[in-house]
Amino acid sequence: MYYRGQSDKLSDKRYIFNVWNDEGFIEPEIEESFDPDRTILSLAFVKKVTEKSDRKKRQKKATEKSDRKKVTEKTLEQYDKILTFMKDDTWYKANELLDVLGVKETRTKELLRALVEEKKLEDNGATKGKCYRKSKD
Repeated sequence: MYYRGQSDKLSDKRYIFNVWNDEGFIEPEIEESFDPDRTILSLAFVKKVTEKSDRKKRQKKATEKSDRKKVTEKTLEQYDKILTFMKDDTWYKANELLDVLGVKETRTKELLRALVEEKKLEDNGATKGKCYRKSKD
């Protein structure tokens, strides 16, 4: 897309540059020729990569790495405690397992989520009042 105007006003060019910057597009390119006198302003509809978005990509890669991290001995012990405490065909809420594990509710939910992903437990799919039980293998 090209902007071809008769105006030589500097304010018009500044306005275009400001709009492009506000929208996050790469900076317009100006080409000037003197025979005939002409100014061509090339406007690209391409977003520039910002430092913030680049940081988000690095964080995403870091979380993917941590997801592949090995499970520690302590975590395996906590999994074992959950599975030995739970009886077959009985639904349990996360807060019922707090005393068994001796950890906070957030950590308990992390452990339960991991066991569901490994198909050792199943959940009832509810958001509020979520319950877990041993999978029927």
